Amino acid sequence: MDRSLALLRSGRVRTEGLVTHRFPLSEYAIALETLRSDPTSLKVLVDPSR
Repeated sequence: MDRSLALLRSGRVRTEGLVTHRFPLSEYAIALETLRSDPTSLKVLVDPSR
């Protein structure tokens, strides 16, 4: 895990595009439905600070 985090922090591993959808906590149900039904969803992020 430490090595993985170090690679991410260094920028040697590209992560753009991994999170395909972002939702505020108030749209949790929509986020789950998106994950279930949208074939373009790779990683759906629910952000409680939004």
